[in-house]
Amino acid sequence: MLPLLICQLGLLAYHQFTTLFDFFPFNGSRNYSWKEKLAEAGGNGILMILPPIGFGFNIHGLMIFGVVYYFVLFAIELIIWWIPYLTIPGRWRGFYNPLHASATSNF
Repeated sequence: MLPLLICQLGLLAYHQFTTLFDFFPFNGSRNYSWKEKLAEAGGNGILMILPPIGFGFNIHGLMIFGVVYYFVLFAIELIIWWIPYLTIPGRWRGFYNPLHASATSNF
């Protein structure tokens, strides 16, 4: 169980750092206010801390939530990032250009 906890806590720490701090050009954190960053970090932090609590204390409901939550999170990441990356980019430029305009204009 320890490797599961380490992976889940590592993912939580990674998400919190990349949400709260600017790692230009690897994230778009500079485009958000501290209020928006804290709201995202808080909401996702609560959802992401529940599975490690479940696995750490053998709470089956939280363990099942973790399996479902991480599967859904991964599926959303595939839809948002990888499908557009691996398919025809022209269809997605209307969405990505405004989102990443500041990241690409500074190179």
